[in-house]
Amino acid sequence: MIGVKLGMDFLIAPFSYVSNALISFRRRVDSYSNSVFEASNSLYVTLKKLSGYGLLNKASLIITPNAYQASVLYAVAPNTILGDMTVTRATTGTRVNSLGYIEVVPINVPRIDYSNGSSPSLLAEPQRTNIANQSTITSFNDGGTPWINGSSAPAQINQTIGINGTQNGAKYTKSIVGGTGDFLYKSGVPVNPGTVYAISGYIKLGTAINAVIVVNNTLVWDTIPGANFVCSIANGFSTTSWKRFEIIITAPSSGLINVHYGYHVETGVAAQGNGTFFLDGLQVEAGGYPTSLIPTSVGSATRNEDVISKTGISSLIGQAEGTMFLDFKYINSSTFERMTLSNSINGARLSIGVNDAKGLQFVAFNSVGSVLLNENYTNNSQNKCAIIYTSTLIKVFVNGVLRRTVAVSFTTNFDSLSNSYNNSLGFFQPINSIQLYKTALTDAECINLTTL
Repeated sequence: MIGVKLGMDFLIAPFSYVSNALISFRRRVDSYSNSVFEASNSLYVTLKKLSGYGLLNKASLIITPNAYQASVLYAVAPNTILGDMTVTRATTGTRVNSLGYIEVVPINVPRIDYSNGSSPSLLAEPQRTNIANQSTITSFNDGGTPWINGSSAPAQINQTIGINGTQNGAKYTKSIVGGTGDFLYKSGVPVNPGTVYAISGYIKLGTAINAVIVVNNTLVWDTIPGANFVCSIANGFSTTSWKRFEIIITAPSSGLINVHYGYHVETGVAAQGNGTFFLDGLQVEAGGYPTSLIPTSVGSATRNEDVISKTGISSLIGQAEGTMFLDFKYINSSTFERMTLSNSINGARLSIGVNDAKGLQFVAFNSVGSVLLNENYTNNSQNKCAIIYTSTLIKVFVNGVLRRTVAVSFTTNFDSLSNSYNNSLGFFQPINSIQLYKTALTDAECINLTTL
């Protein structure tokens, strides 16, 4: 099961307009076979805020991470198929579910992710490949790129509830003496020399004060700058829950690395404490930051990118004037990423996203490709952004502040919304809400809408 249909107790509230909107939406979603409705309380909070601002009945499109089935993310407004987004991902993916476990999500099913707790986000990510086989350890010292378990057998499989909620997490134990017998490492992971890789995994402490992770060049140890991480209580790790470590490296010329857990012989790296810790979910992927877990078994595995789009919605988009709103959590980026309004006839488009310097970016192009707006601002971990446009101006709002007004002639014929305009510039940050309005909201309304 990839979702649980929750109860209707959220309807006990004085805001009858909000309650009626939720009832109607829930009824529509439930009328479709195989539909899933989640996190009703978070949706209620979102719609209650919009109602309080006087915007709930003004929005022409409201997308939230709450209701879906394969290939479809249901729109709260309009409460018809016209606004429902199309979601494609030609492979399975994973998410953190409402219980806090990592679960596999089928092909093309939207990923409603609870990494931040009870208020979920829509997970959209680029294509990535986990080149480390056996992301969860199932055996030792076998062929290929094995997990090497030292002569004292410090690691044991299936010792704790793992990150997927089953009894498959491994345990590492360092003896008092230590030595090469206490080695545990993923051996000979193939990498492209000079390429940046993100190495990540999940750790839960046991009786040891830390879990030391070291990434080695297989030919000459201790030659990859910064390729180590100490998982400790001071770094937010605990004995009661799993936490992910992250290491970013530039691959060495050897083209092979080891990912070493626990005891090691490196210099200048913290010593592994005596005792136990637990490990699961190793991932080695090309890229400047880690993405959601791509489980592997006997070989590598690839997760395709998430594409979230809708065409043929000119009736939902203000043409003479309008407002675009995006609420998202910034994770990381190394290139330009944009959520884009566009048309199928020419190059006119309006985008909210991030730039290659990890900042916010707002861009507008007219029908002949001329840049009318290119504004860049400092990024927050959480961002609420809006652009209003009319035939004479464009305004940019970020987190409750009017940041820019540009006097410009801007006419549109928008009919599409996508996180992957022209199959490029994909927007891959967790999305809390997308909203469109067919009018240019007032400054006061935009400030309310974008205030964190």
